[in-house]
Amino acid sequence: MEGVAASWNAWRAAPESAHAAQCYVNEATMYAKTLAGSEEARDALSPADLWLHVRAVLDAWTAYEAQVDPQKRKERATWADVARAALGLVRNSAVDPRHAQMIGTHGRDVQRWMQTLLAFERMSDPLLLVPIRVLAQCLVNGVTSAPDTRSMLWAAHVTAEGTQPWADAILRLLSSPDERTSLAAQVFLLNCVPPGDARLRDLVHTKPARRAMEVVLHLYEAALYEETSETIPITIALVDRLFGAGLIGPLLDALGTDDDIHPAQLTLLRVLIECLHQHVQTPTAEQVDAPWVANIRPLIDRVMALSQYATNAMHQVANEGAEAQGLVRAYMGLLALFECLHWAGLRAHQDASAARTTEAAALLPLLREPAVLGATIELLRQARSFYPPKAPFAPSGASVPDGHAKSALHTSVPDDDRPGLPHLKRSALQLLGTLSFPAGPHDRAAVRDVQDHVRELGGLIDVLSLTALDELNPYIREHAVFALRNLLEQNAASQALVRELQPIPSGGT
Repeated sequence: MEGVAASWNAWRAAPESAHAAQCYVNEATMYAKTLAGSEEARDALSPADLWLHVRAVLDAWTAYEAQVDPQKRKERATWADVARAALGLVRNSAVDPRHAQMIGTHGRDVQRWMQTLLAFERMSDPLLLVPIRVLAQCLVNGVTSAPDTRSMLWAAHVTAEGTQPWADAILRLLSSPDERTSLAAQVFLLNCVPPGDARLRDLVHTKPARRAMEVVLHLYEAALYEETSETIPITIALVDRLFGAGLIGPLLDALGTDDDIHPAQLTLLRVLIECLHQHVQTPTAEQVDAPWVANIRPLIDRVMALSQYATNAMHQVANEGAEAQGLVRAYMGLLALFECLHWAGLRAHQDASAARTTEAAALLPLLREPAVLGATIELLRQARSFYPPKAPFAPSGASVPDGHAKSALHTSVPDDDRPGLPHLKRSALQLLGTLSFPAGPHDRAAVRDVQDHVRELGGLIDVLSLTALDELNPYIREHAVFALRNLLEQNAASQALVRELQPIPSGGT
């Protein structure tokens, strides 16, 4: 540390010397590398002495930056590199809890530096991108190593209300044009909320933290178009922790309204699908104890609400020429919700078939409630009427050879511009097939109730009608056969109903 301090004093004695400035940068950078790799070096360094030095450097830089002509690019670049080197000392030493605590203890210093670095006009300044990135990495190491610092920085920079740059620092860092800075801010959020942490509720119930969560979801959506991205696993881990705290429903509600679907809600559901997929494929002890009912019950309610909205909207679009935007949004939400419920149903089957008394196993009765089955059947019925199966091999002409009758391949589809709602019928049918599959001998009575209720609703006929090929719903025929198999198994009344069905004669009605 002596060499770093000496080089700083030498430059301050000759502030016009670019060589002296570079000497300081070199000394600080080399010492930062030593701190990163040597626990002995970190132990030997006084946290108070290091902070005094870094404060002197960064206060000098902020004073300079406040009065310098922005067009003096070369001189500003020198100072920016000096600030970056000083922040690197804090970042690399903060893997030690003693040094990490200094970031929280001296929060006023950090806020003062943020006031300059995170001003909107400087956030995109190429000269300052790296110092801002190192600042973000300092915060990450601080919250990772020291729980007290975690609490202080969360309150000061995530949940704080205000217009000062430091009040919404994490939100600004998340939105940085520098990808590594944004990634550091995402890691900051993740490391501040370990599983079961009370701060997870802030991401739902406080407006500033919820805005940060919305930005994270937006970044996830953008990352899907990249070949590789560390944003995706970070977001999945964050949503999984919200799932572990039973906060998926409240967050979904907070991100939008009940009768529509907001882009952030849709992204949350897509991330949740990835989480549920992991819960089914590689369940952990924490996931077994997760509050499944608290998380999935709101999704069930939303499926029923959106199904009702979608069926009404289909009628209005088809018969009254209404605009289809609301229907399309509901359709996209239903696709994601059905996928979530399907994976939740699979996990419920896993636990129920193993006779485990878990919250996941308790989902089956909720998913099989008559209201859920009724909403699913009605949606299937209306969706088929709204847009009949579009056969992939349908002839282009309307006529057929003499002596032949039109088959399902000749089903006419609407010639207006109504949306085809691809995959919707298949997704709803997939859920129905999952719910009608028994999770073992002890589940037969519950499945019998499902079978009977579907038959009483006329659902068997609807499922039978979905066995036609449909290019907008790939593999729907296979899903229909699976659902029929489950709905008919060991149910004489349902089998008799199907047995009584007769084919319509050629040219008949």
